[in-house]
Amino acid sequence: MINEVDADGKGTIDFSEFLTMMALKMDTDSEEEIREAFRVFDKDGNGYISATELRHAMTNLGEKLTDEEVDEMMGEADIDEAPKLAHEVFKAIKPGLSAYADEPDKCKDGVQELLGVAMETVPMALWKSTPVVLKATAGLRLLPGEKATHLLDKVRNVFSESPFLSRADSVSIMDGTDEGA
Repeated sequence: MINEVDADGKGTIDFSEFLTMMALKMDTDSEEEIREAFRVFDKDGNGYISATELRHAMTNLGEKLTDEEVDEMMGEADIDEAPKLAHEVFKAIKPGLSAYADEPDKCKDGVQELLGVAMETVPMALWKSTPVVLKATAGLRLLPGEKATHLLDKVRNVFSESPFLSRADSVSIMDGTDEGA
């Protein structure tokens, strides 16, 4: 799993890669489900994920990390204090992308709204190293191929114009086997 999100190929993941890994692992856009997952990591309920809590949660997910890997992940998240991950802000917009099948240019506003939340949440110094990812679900899978492709291309364009890290695989349609997992 770590190799899937290790953008720099160093064999370890930084904070932004960790967030990508968790988004892929959780494969959900439900704010409540994401908050519940955070609560599972945050064993003591203090609103932060400590290095010990991260190590325990990742081991339960089948990812046994060395102390060095955990320290590196935590170090990326919080430089000034003892390592911990602060609770993040999550936002989804309605309607979803498939609602713009006949007017793909209109999807840009929703995607930019979400990028705006990211800009308010992620420190500016981390924008270039923070990946943005869109994994479309059933709504886009049900559209005719060219309509889905056109919408995804619009999202790719918005991502590429943003200050965040946009990779070749940042925008795609899930095949459905992992959806809702």
